[in-house]
This record gives sequence, C-alpha cells and structure tokens, in this order.
Amino acid sequence: MQTGLRASELASLTAASFDLDNEPPTVAVEAAYSKHRRRDVLPVRSDLAERLRPWLAKRAGGPLWPGTWVERSARMFRADLDAARVEWLKAVAENPAEHKRRTETDYLKASDDAGRVADFHALRHSFISGLAKAGVHPKEAQTLSRHSTISLTLDRYTHLGVVDVAAALDRLPALPAIDQPAQGAELRATGTDGATLDGARDSRGASERPSEKFVPRLVPPSDFSRREPSRVGSPAESQAAKSAANKPRRARGLDADRRELSRPVASSGAGTRTPDTRIMIPLL
Repeated sequence: MQTGLRASELASLTAASFDLDNEPPTVAVEAAYSKHRRRDVLPVRSDLAERLRPWLAKRAGGPLWPGTWVERSARMFRADLDAARVEWLKAVAENPAEHKRRTETDYLKASDDAGRVADFHALRHSFISGLAKAGVHPKEAQTLSRHSTISLTLDRYTHLGVVDVAAALDRLPALPAIDQPAQGAELRATGTDGATLDGARDSRGASERPSEKFVPRLVPPSDFSRREPSRVGSPAESQAAKSAANKPRRARGLDADRRELSRPVASSGAGTRTPDTRIMIPLL
C-alpha cells in the first residue's frame, strides 16, 4: 500500500534492502527480482521508515518475509479481508440499524457486486489509485509504479469513482450571480466601416470608430474545393464535359493526382500508330 511493490519483490527483500538513514529513505529491489530486470531504488515515506526501523533492527539476514506465501498470496489476502469484515461488523453489534446497513454492503468482501475480486496485487492498484486521488503528476505516478508506458499507469491501474473526481468540478469557474450579467455580455460584434454583421449601421460617431486602417474586413470564405474551371459553351459541350468527368480516372489516362499518364497508341489503317483521342483536364 505504501510502495506498490509486487508480492515477489516483497519476498526478495532483506534488511540490507532498506536505507532508512538516507534522505529520503529508500528500498531497493535487485535486478534478479525486478520485473524489468534492473535494480530499482524507490523512496519510502518517512512515517513508514520510522515504523520499520525498530522491526528491521531485529532481522539480521535472510528474507524479511520468507516462505512460499507468494504462491497463495490471493487466498491469504482474502482470508485477512474476511477477518477484517467480521471485526468491522462486530464493532456496531449494539447498533442494529448500523449493523444492518453494513451487512448489506460489500465493504471488505473478497468480491463486490460489480464482479471485481480482491487479491494481493490489488494493493498495487490501490497504491497507484491513491497517488491519482492525491493529485500526483501522472509522470511521477508512472515513475513510482515503474511502468514502461503512461497508458498502463492511467488506464489499467488508476481507478477513480464519482466521489473521487467530484472535487475536480470545484476548480471550474463559478457561475455569475443571477442578477449579474455575464462578463463580456455588453460587447457587440461589428463589421466593416461601423456596420454590424446584420447590416445595421453603428450608432457611434465617426470619431469613436476605429481607424479605417485597423478595421477588420469581413470577406466570404475561400472555396478550396477541387473543382474544374467552368467553361462557357453549348449544352451539348457541357453534357460532354460532365460525362468525361464521371469516367474512371485511369480510363481517362489520369492517375490519382489528376496527372496525365503515358499515352496509349492505336493502330491506324495504314499501319502507323497514332495517339488516341482523350480529354485534357488542367491540373489544379
């Protein structure tokens, strides 16, 4: 809960893994036991270091948590949850209403109503989610989690509920009072030469209007669509142009960028080869 270390990493720790006299205090996971096969040195909270100091002084050598508990860490953790829930309910045994309310919740259960289950690795999820709730920068959370990507830290290991993110709404700007106009409501959009966007004349005098040099001009938006230039001609010519435009590009000898391909040739009656007839369309 305080370091985010995995079960196998905790099982590898010895008293020598801790440097509680350092500033800040640290714990080291050797490369042979680290998931990334490198030696990881992590900071330890000062209050946790003070709790560990007298306990570590009694451990000379060997693993701090020996045995094969890692192989059954999930069952061990769920048994602890069951025992904690019993004590939690016993604490309000003399209050029937509160005891009934607690009994109906899934607090401290190994699985909840959403189908989520608790195991030892859930403590690592709690560690990272706690960092997010405390407003820790995502990059700092990634470094403490020793994840290779920020998406793994934020998407897989960070779990926030409605209550957790509700405080973020308080950071939004406050709404104005009902009897107070919104800031900037008195501003008015104007156009060219003192005319408003709807064509009405500005009521201000000429001396009050900004200089002609600095008045923005309203111009129609440019047409950037890739259209061929219009041609003036007979209806028959227009229909022929439309038919040619609807043909597949390669059939017209054009590639995807409207550039003319190499011209195919056809045999004439006299045995010579002459270029076939094609429609030329200018490049845009």
